[in-house]
Amino acid sequence: MGICISKPPTLDMHYQANNEQSENVTASSSPPHSPTQEIDPYASSFSQLPPRAYSKARALADALRLANNINPELAHYAQRVLATVANSQPTREISNLDAKNLATLVRTYNAKYPGLNLQYARTPREFRNALAGTDEASWRSIAILHSRGSHRVAIDVRTHDDGHKSLLVMETGAAFKRDENDEALLQFGYSEFIEDLKHEFGSNASMAVIDVRAQKSHIGCQPFCFDFALNAFHKSYLFDDLHQRLHDHGQCTTRRDEAEFIDGMEYISGAKILPAVFYKHAESRATIDTVLREQPAIASKDVSTHRGGPTETLQERVQAFRIQRDKITYSMSIEASRIRKIREAIENDHE
Repeated sequence: MGICISKPPTLDMHYQANNEQSENVTASSSPPHSPTQEIDPYASSFSQLPPRAYSKARALADALRLANNINPELAHYAQRVLATVANSQPTREISNLDAKNLATLVRTYNAKYPGLNLQYARTPREFRNALAGTDEASWRSIAILHSRGSHRVAIDVRTHDDGHKSLLVMETGAAFKRDENDEALLQFGYSEFIEDLKHEFGSNASMAVIDVRAQKSHIGCQPFCFDFALNAFHKSYLFDDLHQRLHDHGQCTTRRDEAEFIDGMEYISGAKILPAVFYKHAESRATIDTVLREQPAIASKDVSTHRGGPTETLQERVQAFRIQRDKITYSMSIEASRIRKIREAIENDHE
């Protein structure tokens, strides 16, 4: 409800800087000169991937092999992602490379989708500066939540006719948890982000958090943020309505069970209000079960974004990308999404 300034306890979660390194840390050695020298696109290790993920990895390797005048940083990013996906979950190196190549991906997708107006912010202050200086009616940002961390959130922004700014912050993991006494523990960074926003903008900005909880892994928030920003753009009819209610009434939800209010801030359950496509890349089958329990009507909704391709439900998606690594079984759909976006940049970014 608006922007709160109180500071509830924070939860020292895995999103802090000691677990995901800063984007300013060098991820690995300098990019190699040859785009194909690090990875054999048809190596036998790729056969361990689910068929759909294998196809995406092979397509990226082919794009890398055939590309002319490719950005060396982007080529290195593609090589390391392919080498890693063949054997393990994303590493801190991949997280750092995500950050280093974010500008290229943002440029690529802004060109692909006119009106997306996607920005990125490397610090909370950089986001606040953009908020103050951007007059676009509708835009989005992938922003660092805390200056001492590296966890990112996707933010959908509206500039209303009266100049008021409304923000819908999409949290990839859990914005808060509850302790044994049922006290809310906010994820590291939220209290400071909210307080700084209130201090700088006062009543000229309002904010609510959509707690999506699709990410379960310790590393990899940026690909989720990228997808959430795209989904918010494509589902603007829903987000327009949420923004208008936030502007007019100070909160987005109309039903008491759709959100929790912690020190005046609205934390909306994504599982209860978001379209199925927001959970397309959910890593846990249990997450899908929760979403379908809250919204049984979306069980048959098509989450495929491939025009002309076969339809696909959430349950079918999580099954199609299911993989076991280190005794953990999960959906690697978000890893395939990262691969697809890198390929898009290789094939279409010419700057």
